Amino acid sequence: MTQYEIKPNKSAYVTYPLLRAVVIFGLIAVGATLLLLSFTSSFSLLVLPWIIYSAIILYENFSLQIRYKKERYVISGDRFLHYSGGIFFDHKTELVVRNITHVHLTLPWIEHKLYKTGHIRIEAAGSAGAEVHLTAIDKPVAMQKYVLRILQRNGFKLARKQHIQQERPATIGVAVDVFGYVFIGLLVGMQTLFPLVIGLFSVGLNIVPILILVFFGGIALFVFLFMKFMDLIRRRYDIYNDTITYSEGFLTKHFSVIPVENLADSFVKQNILDQILNIYDVKISVQGTGSEINFTNMRHGTQLEKNIDRVIAAAKPLPVKKEKIAKRVKAAQAAVKRDIHSIAQFRMNGPRTLLPLAIIGGVVLLVFLFALLLGVAGFGLGVILAAGSFLPLVFGGLVVSFVTQLIAYAVTKYEIKPSGFQEDYEFLNKRHTEFSADKVTAIVFKRNIFDKMFDTSTIGIWSIGSGETINFKNIKRFKDMEKTILSKVGIKPQQLLYLMPSRYSISSMFSAYLPLHVLMGLFIIASFFIGALIWQFFVAPLIVALVYAAVIVYSQAYFERSQLTYYKDYVYYRRGLIQTTEYFVLYDNLKDITTKKYPFMNTGSIRFNVAGEQRLQSSKSVSFNSNAFTVPYVRGIDVKDELIDLILFQRPNPQQVKKIEADIPTKHQKPVYSSKPHALSASFFGIVLSVLLFPIGLVIFGFIYWQAKVTSYHIDPFRLRKNYGILYKSQKSVIFQRIDHLTVGQGAVNKMFNNGSIGVQTTGSSSTELSIDYIPDYKKFYDLLNKHY
Repeated sequence: MTQYEIKPNKSAYVTYPLLRAVVIFGLIAVGATLLLLSFTSSFSLLVLPWIIYSAIILYENFSLQIRYKKERYVISGDRFLHYSGGIFFDHKTELVVRNITHVHLTLPWIEHKLYKTGHIRIEAAGSAGAEVHLTAIDKPVAMQKYVLRILQRNGFKLARKQHIQQERPATIGVAVDVFGYVFIGLLVGMQTLFPLVIGLFSVGLNIVPILILVFFGGIALFVFLFMKFMDLIRRRYDIYNDTITYSEGFLTKHFSVIPVENLADSFVKQNILDQILNIYDVKISVQGTGSEINFTNMRHGTQLEKNIDRVIAAAKPLPVKKEKIAKRVKAAQAAVKRDIHSIAQFRMNGPRTLLPLAIIGGVVLLVFLFALLLGVAGFGLGVILAAGSFLPLVFGGLVVSFVTQLIAYAVTKYEIKPSGFQEDYEFLNKRHTEFSADKVTAIVFKRNIFDKMFDTSTIGIWSIGSGETINFKNIKRFKDMEKTILSKVGIKPQQLLYLMPSRYSISSMFSAYLPLHVLMGLFIIASFFIGALIWQFFVAPLIVALVYAAVIVYSQAYFERSQLTYYKDYVYYRRGLIQTTEYFVLYDNLKDITTKKYPFMNTGSIRFNVAGEQRLQSSKSVSFNSNAFTVPYVRGIDVKDELIDLILFQRPNPQQVKKIEADIPTKHQKPVYSSKPHALSASFFGIVLSVLLFPIGLVIFGFIYWQAKVTSYHIDPFRLRKNYGILYKSQKSVIFQRIDHLTVGQGAVNKMFNNGSIGVQTTGSSSTELSIDYIPDYKKFYDLLNKHY
């Protein structure tokens, strides 16, 4: 296979960043010096920023020289390889061309003027941040065209023959976004900087250096914001029948090409200010959470979103070149025939949505009235005061929840469309969310006692590229509802292959939660000893016994109804008692499985990881949780892991499944290659803790070291697996079809012990799916894995 290798332009990669660092850190040193002049005239203190500045520049020069030696890019037929590194690490990223979602060209103003170089960022489906950066390369425009030709050779169309729409950001929206920060900065400055200057002046210190610093800082901020405004206002979006492109830039130019084959869905949103300004934000989700592409401040956002959805829906899947995998994928695609005719529209059921909150509010009111009666009956004013202090908080929260649900009931619409599913919410904020049926990874039906009263259901729809779920909440059930919704994603009644029920028992419950039960046993023993002195403590074991009895009775009934069923092309899992939950997932959307064996028995749990994730937004950060479900109390767990992977891999018939299960204990497939982590390397931080936190750190180190000793990695004929766990023996496996791309590298600890680590990525994750850490033979393991998948 012909390879094309590229190195960055050394002057643009080393000299220009070094000059930039000289200027930037020089300005910081000048600012620090001016600031110190307000407090002191000591030469030793005034020279300190320049000593630090010199050290930083020397380190930056050394680091850039090392990084340049390791930086190279290899284009090899159907993949891009990025070799990089620094003083303490080496890294290799490999992207398979068929997974590419975004090719972005940047022509930095000064750098491009001086050296005629630019940067190309190639992003891929899979984990967020899965990308290759071609930094400071010569002839960047020609290189982007070459990259696009490589994509076309691997099945992407990128013809751009039919132009559908051009869109640009609204000037007012860009101005509000950019210059809104000025007003925030002025408010912060008035509250912090002005009192500081006045305080320094009042004690007789020299404020001239600070005023000079503020003046030039303000000019720099204004120039930055003006440049940002000019960049964004020049942005242009073009929608073609097989490509989306956008360009922007005033001085620094940006050009992006987005092939539609790996796009998932699009969304449109408006907040209150957007509605006033009549602008929209459009987000395109890629097959990999955390990799969304945002088009902000669109004047014709709804039309843009509809056109993007039509283009995505019309895109055909890319061909698979590996012959064996191609045959399986082709057969699976042929089996998945989606309903493109059924349509339906509905809203939340009013009584089902509002009655539960009304009942809870009534119960709270009755509790308060009961407390009031107790107080009147002579139990004391304290009872009334206690109840009264909690009533406003609880009742107020219920009122807010009731009003929120009432608004949602009034303004939320759900729709089953020929191409997929849609949710619309329009009140103060507008939100339009639509999932293409072919990008939906799971359908989840939920029903509780209120749903059974009103014959309603809540339906969760997971998508491969979205960090959100479309939830059809509290909708009235209709004839063939499940059949209509499932047929949209290609799930239809099929021949049953295999049943895997949960087999709950008291012994398995104790084994599944062994550490908890050990702690509970110690608590009961302690209660008996303390009870000899304080008789009230004898009540604790009684309470624990009653709780255990209730848990056992409930669990027995709960898990009698828990069962995983395998059909020809999908799995169905049902669980629940008071609330039932049903999962429907096509095999192709199961990324990996993790089995956990309970101690001292051949029973355990199986976790199925489904493509796609849920975004969790906190006040400080954004995180992602994988879409998944877990089947507990599965017997014969030691053969179930291989059996499940073989079902996903081979798609056998019922007779073949029985034979595979019978053969596994005696004809277990031997691995092609196996490796174990270097135990000391894997527990290096445990060594540090053992010194810093002695003697507790020594126990931590021992546990980490033991954990590393029982960990192993295996390349099987059809999958990759990791075995780990001390008390609970676990195995995580990924069949080769699900692997998108690999990364390999050495960090500082790896270099100390001469080993390396490999990251395995799959589509629809924001992080590495399976990490192969600290193995001495990482290069051989990587080559073999790369060859097999």
